[in-house]
Amino acid sequence: MKTRLRIGLFAVGIVGAFSGTAAIAGVEEPVELTEIPAEIMEVAEAHLADLRLARYAPGPVDDGSVIDDNLVLVYEELGEVQLISANTETEDDGSFVYEIQGTVEGGRRIEIDIDPDGNVLEIEIEFESEDVPGAVLSALEARLPGFTPEFIEASHSPSMQVVGYEFVGTHGENTIDIEVSADGRTIEVADQ
Repeated sequence: MKTRLRIGLFAVGIVGAFSGTAAIAGVEEPVELTEIPAEIMEVAEAHLADLRLARYAPGPVDDGSVIDDNLVLVYEELGEVQLISANTETEDDGSFVYEIQGTVEGGRRIEIDIDPDGNVLEIEIEFESEDVPGAVLSALEARLPGFTPEFIEASHSPSMQVVGYEFVGTHGENTIDIEVSADGRTIEVADQ
C-alpha cells in the first residue's frame, strides 16, 4: 500500500510501531530485508514463487477461457522474483504492514504487502499501457484528457485479481498520482 497525501487530509497521531519506536500513521519507514521476520519473508517468497500476470489478449482460444470473440484471459509467467528492499508502514487505522519490493525478469517492479500475522494484503505489479484494459484507459482519457502516464501499477488481491490501478504521470504542467478502479468507473486524483 502506497502512502498518499490527499488534499485537505492529513494523517495525525503517533502510534507505537516496529521495534518499539514511534511512527507517524501513514508514513513508510525503510528497513533492511534482514530486519523483516523470517516467517514474513517465507510468506513473501512462497507467494511470489510462481508469479503470473493475468491480462487480456487477442483471442479466441480453445481452452475455455474465451471472454468474447476478441479477447481472452491469458497468464504470463513473470519469472524469478529478486527481492531488493523493504519498508514498514503504520496505516492510518493503526494497522502495521511489511512492504517488500523486488523486480522480475525484464525489470518489472513488484511489491507485496503482508501483515504481522503473515496474511498477504496486496500485490502491486508494474504494468505497461498495453497491460491495462482499454475501458480503464478510455475512462482515464475522458476524465483527464491529455494525461500522460509515466508509471502504471496494478494492485492485486492475494488471489491475484486486479482490484485497481495507480497511474503517475503528467497532466499539463503537473505531475499527478491517479487511482482507478479495475473497471475504470472510479477515478481519484490522489496527489497534485
